[in-house]
Amino acid sequence: MSRMSEKTFAEALEKDRAGFNAKLESLLPMAEDGPFTTLRGAMRYALLGGGKRVRGLILLQVGKIFELSESESLPYAAALEMIHASSLVHDDLPALDNDDFRRGQASCHKAFGEGQAILAGDALLNMAMELLIAECHKSEQASAASAYMAGAAGQKGMLGGQSLDLLAVGKEPESFSLEELTDLQKLKTGKLLQAAYVCPALRAGADKNIVHDLQDLAENSGLCFQIRDDLLDEEAGTAELGKTAGKDRRDSKITFVTVFGRKAAEQRLAELEETNVKILASLEGKGLHIDWLYGMQRWLSSRRN
Repeated sequence: MSRMSEKTFAEALEKDRAGFNAKLESLLPMAEDGPFTTLRGAMRYALLGGGKRVRGLILLQVGKIFELSESESLPYAAALEMIHASSLVHDDLPALDNDDFRRGQASCHKAFGEGQAILAGDALLNMAMELLIAECHKSEQASAASAYMAGAAGQKGMLGGQSLDLLAVGKEPESFSLEELTDLQKLKTGKLLQAAYVCPALRAGADKNIVHDLQDLAENSGLCFQIRDDLLDEEAGTAELGKTAGKDRRDSKITFVTVFGRKAAEQRLAELEETNVKILASLEGKGLHIDWLYGMQRWLSSRRN
């Protein structure tokens, strides 16, 4: 089967991103003058101020594969982006990564102050949970998808991974094994990407074997995303990245590059990509139309920001 060229996929991705951004904005409109204007402004700044929308767009596309309607997929995609935006707001704070820039503009705490940024991150996470809870009564499948996403964000998911990442700061890189670093990143980066791939399948009541394949695909995709991030931190500039470049090494962060070196990181990225191509072929053999996901896999491994 012929695949989309990288150019065609990039054009489709940009079109999908623009449409999704409009829908996100409609869910979080400007507040009228009143006591919550500042908080709503900080929430909008964090959620709508740029971003690749990778997680939400994957979720919407997987939803299409399982013939979910947009009204069935959109609440989950929006919730996922809100969870991710919340994590970035908090991640940029001085107590964590201490970054002044995000998505090519001042970090939320630099634009609104630390207090309002903390509240905006909390409010975005809370709004995501409101969206997920509202879906639970619709069906057992909808409830399962909501529970999966909520878990992916929590102590055994993204937040747990961030805690481990924080505890690892300053430790000697040679003290970390590939397995330990992989486990950390499977939580920190991988769990939300898993939700993007798996939640639509759960919502649609997909076969358990297909859900398992999607979990494997997502886990590898999360590692691809993170390794590429680690490489870009060394290779790209601040303007290209939209955030401060070179911070991982400066702040003694444990990454695939700082622990194993650039060449080994690139090799691991290639191995993961090869594995995912095989998983995608298996899913295609089971009758799924996954051309867009092939394009996303290429993009994950070669992106420049």
